[in-house]
Amino acid sequence: MKNKYFLTVALVLFLSTLSSFCFAMELEVSYPQLPGGEIITSTTPLTGYLRYLYHFGILIGVLASFISLIIGGFLYITAVVDPAKRNEAKNRIFAGIFGLVLLLFTYLIITTINPQLQFFTTQKLKETPGVYLVGSGGEKRYIARGVGDVNSIKPPKSTINFTEIEYKCVFSGDPSIVVKFYNKPRQEDFYKEVDVDCNTKISIEGKSFIYYFRQAGVYFYNKGNCQGESSIPAINSLPNLRELNDKINSVKIIHNWPKNIAYIAILYDLVNYEGKCYYINPNKPCDDLGSPPAPSFDATASSVSIYRYDFEPEANPENKGVIFYRKSNFNEEGGWKKIDNSQIKGIYVGSLKNLKFGNVPKEEQNCIKWDFANGRPENNYCTKWEPPNLVGENLSSIKIDGNYFVILIYYDSSTDEWSSCQAFSTVDDINKKGPRQIKWEYINRMGKYPNYVLIFPVVKK
Repeated sequence: MKNKYFLTVALVLFLSTLSSFCFAMELEVSYPQLPGGEIITSTTPLTGYLRYLYHFGILIGVLASFISLIIGGFLYITAVVDPAKRNEAKNRIFAGIFGLVLLLFTYLIITTINPQLQFFTTQKLKETPGVYLVGSGGEKRYIARGVGDVNSIKPPKSTINFTEIEYKCVFSGDPSIVVKFYNKPRQEDFYKEVDVDCNTKISIEGKSFIYYFRQAGVYFYNKGNCQGESSIPAINSLPNLRELNDKINSVKIIHNWPKNIAYIAILYDLVNYEGKCYYINPNKPCDDLGSPPAPSFDATASSVSIYRYDFEPEANPENKGVIFYRKSNFNEEGGWKKIDNSQIKGIYVGSLKNLKFGNVPKEEQNCIKWDFANGRPENNYCTKWEPPNLVGENLSSIKIDGNYFVILIYYDSSTDEWSSCQAFSTVDDINKKGPRQIKWEYINRMGKYPNYVLIFPVVKK
């Protein structure tokens, strides 16, 4: 009797799990429509097959249980005088009830763990972020390397005609990529450079290409409007541009705003950060040196100051400020002027004419008001004194007490240009503390004394 009982239970379970063996069969016959209206067609996806067979298996299991109950009831009624038949009938009835209970518990367990399991839904697999070659028919081939010849990337005997390059990424703020096309295989004979943003496509041009991620930094171009082939990104100051000397026609600064990485850059027409200078606008997509406000700075750069901007200079306890002294070697006896760290937010711009030294001995100050006693010159005396400003050789040394980039400039209001400047710290300032004695013979080479000072908070000076 027990064998028949287990056989009935096994039959119910088998019918309810029949789907695992049937979903791969071709649609050669019409599948019956289930009571809920569910039906299988030639366009039904795999998840539809699984859902159909799950429900179909439950239905068959319920029908088998009811049939077992009916047969067991019939045998129980007709076997009044035969105890063996009555026991067999009881076992069938019990097996049918157990089968129904088992199916009910199976459904309850599935819906309790996760109600979505009963719907057999799947999510479309996402493509791996990266760079793909796209064929004219929509075929895609992942490019694991940054270098490739268009024809050699195809599989053997492939007829795929790759026409586009697609850059897939996860976040819209991810860095763009640079694709450089060449007229010949193996990256020979440069043709064109294209920036590709997240989740966009470009057409393939030329016979080979190279791509790399557009990292934050300063990029130099030998043509205007940031056209032509760009340099590798520069993230540190260069006292001598060497092979790029007198060849830079436009500049692009790439920032990484999500990580608070931003750069500032200043070009100089002389090596060692001297001579005429130009501040690269960090907010412009491209700063063209051949157009205003830098029409006369085209292809004349010989050095560049590059620093990473500090968005929170007040958070660094080492940042104390910048101190200007009338005497050399940071000597306070002749007077001094301090620009405190709290004043250096964003970019500090100060007129040297308006900035005055403090703590200057009275005899070294300038008299701005005289009193003439009885009209006799020998009785003249000063009634109002004023400390000297920071213009010209009144300024002897600068102490950079923290992570700052300091630059003295001469601003020509008639041309709206920085006609000369000197950056600090200089290349010979090993400790990066600022000049103990300003060498005016270098700064005054253009015949103009600086009239402004700019102070930038930087991550590392």
